[in-house]
Amino acid sequence: AITETVNRYLREVNDKKLYIFISRYFFAISISDIAQKLNCSESSVNKTIAEIKKELRQRFESEGIDI
Repeated sequence: AITETVNRYLREVNDKKLYIFISRYFFAISISDIAQKLNCSESSVNKTIAEIKKELRQRFESEGIDI
């Protein structure tokens, strides 16, 4: 259920969030390398990661998944 929820979420997010999520959590790319690739600050990447985590947490809760 968790995998399905994450996959549905990833199909709905914008390209930047998708790139950050995949880069960080599937390829373990550093925050600084992601920021450099996107030509933005590390704090911007960290903020986006926090947003992703919040959105996923809300999605899990709405679907009755305890994490």
